[in-house]
Amino acid sequence: MSEEAKQEENQEQEGDPLEVLAARTTWQWRLIFGSVLSSVVFMACLAFTYASLNGRILTLTSEPLMEMSNLSGAVSEEYENLNLAVEFHNHLLESMQKQLDAINPAVDQAQFASLEQVMVNQEQDFQSFLESVKLAVSGLSEMMSGSRGWREDFYNKIDSAIATSKQRELDFTNPGDVNPDALISAADSPEQ
Repeated sequence: MSEEAKQEENQEQEGDPLEVLAARTTWQWRLIFGSVLSSVVFMACLAFTYASLNGRILTLTSEPLMEMSNLSGAVSEEYENLNLAVEFHNHLLESMQKQLDAINPAVDQAQFASLEQVMVNQEQDFQSFLESVKLAVSGLSEMMSGSRGWREDFYNKIDSAIATSKQRELDFTNPGDVNPDALISAADSPEQ
């Protein structure tokens, strides 16, 4: 009887096979739904992390580019100002040359001495201005990476202009008497 009781008990526990199958199907659906839900949450976290990191990377890379763009704009503006100053000095030299051409050689030597002093002072002012520009560009180039090539080229051109100006100043300040022809030939020399 014990075997018969066990069989009846097993049949009662197993119950109807459709109910057992429905219970298993419900459990499997719950498992699938939980898996899908956890996958969706995982994908959402992954997308949020990607978007957050992508935004940070774009922010970090765009700031140096903007800074370099601003610095290049400042250097370009300084270069344009330097070109304007050189054009202004060239205009001054042309006007002085016209004035020198108009001077009568019979004018007394005292006027040539004062003209010589004015030209020497202008050359010294021009040299001082170029030294200031060189110093300003040096400070600017220290703030910007990758500026070594153009900085060396810029320094070479500025040094050449300063040397030319110093040579003109030496031509004006030769010891001895003032020669009007030397003043006129110095004003005719081209500026670099």
